[in-house]
Amino acid sequence: MLDIAELLCEFGANVNYSSGVFFGETPLHFAAMHNDYALIELLVRHNANTHAQNFAGYTPLHFAAQNGNEASATALFLSGADLNTREMYCGYTPLHLAVIGQFEHTVKAMVFLGAKINQSDYCGLTAMDRCKSKEIRKFLLASKCPRMSSLESDCLSVIRERIRKTSRIRGFDSLPLPFTLKRKLKLEITRKEL
Repeated sequence: MLDIAELLCEFGANVNYSSGVFFGETPLHFAAMHNDYALIELLVRHNANTHAQNFAGYTPLHFAAQNGNEASATALFLSGADLNTREMYCGYTPLHLAVIGQFEHTVKAMVFLGAKINQSDYCGLTAMDRCKSKEIRKFLLASKCPRMSSLESDCLSVIRERIRKTSRIRGFDSLPLPFTLKRKLKLEITRKEL
């Protein structure tokens, strides 16, 4: 099949042709869906659009992720595909689809390549929120999610700086912060006043 595709490309076939018979997929969509790495390379070499979207807004990378095709996803990314493009109905990114399908190797590859872990879909849910696999959840938690201690530290330093600049130490109780942070601030402020 690759020989035929190569011959068609050499004779000027439109590698970005989108058929209305299906859902607007291009040859690159089908190559990604079937994990045909060699065909992806051939199409990209002949200027196939890695950002092409079908009628639902799925890019070839969405198809690769949805089917757990790690090699195709990596090849598409290295050819310029955007890891964080949302499809138009639910707002799923390729990472959402890989997580929903529980394709651990594809998820790991996409995160390694720079997919945004905290990007939400149209329901406001991140890939982590949609995750049902313990292994993938553990990996996502360990990846780029800040630890609570560093997040807590960042919150405290911002509040301390604000208090230092305004010389106001009242009102922190009304901040939408966890009780433990409010208690820590109160102790710090009380010590400074003494």
